[in-house]
Amino acid sequence: MKIENFYQQLQALSKEKNTQRIESFFLTSLEAANEERDYSSYLTICNELVLFYQNISAYEQAFQAIEDMLLLLEELQLDDSEHFAAALINAAAVYLNAGDDRQAYEYYRRVLGMLEQGCEVNATQYCIALTGIGECFYRRQEYTQALTAYEKALQEMKTHFGENSGCAILCENCATLCNIMGKESEKQQYLKMASEIKAKMES
Repeated sequence: MKIENFYQQLQALSKEKNTQRIESFFLTSLEAANEERDYSSYLTICNELVLFYQNISAYEQAFQAIEDMLLLLEELQLDDSEHFAAALINAAAVYLNAGDDRQAYEYYRRVLGMLEQGCEVNATQYCIALTGIGECFYRRQEYTQALTAYEKALQEMKTHFGENSGCAILCENCATLCNIMGKESEKQQYLKMASEIKAKMES
């Protein structure tokens, strides 16, 4: 299967905004990729399907597509690869958007577990997982753990990518938590850091 053709047809269908036709196209494409044993295309299409379901708030279908994708990666013995880490991160984001921070946390935690076991997790995935865990703790009002996760994410992001917009956002997140926790001095430090990063990016 030529994945370029899939994207061309998907783009054309998206302009029509007929969700039933788009969903049918996704399912037909998945079936074709599966029959051809083109697992790379299958995983790519499955990822796009998850995003499609998320965009139309069809979360139950998105969850099922996620489970299918993770199961296939495990069957292909790719559960120690960046592909699996990416699938876990996408899955966590869907659950977070659906308001299920418990399941989102489990997926983000699995990414960190993969890294601890020496699996193929890249720096971007690591930072996203740490940030996601911080968000999960924040939603549970577990502010100390949230701050720890955000601070770790900030440290890793600076180490791997330098000071960027992501760092500024993390500084602001830390400032928000410090404000909630009554840590006025730390709050001001993080706000100053965020302001300095933004100024450097604009200069």
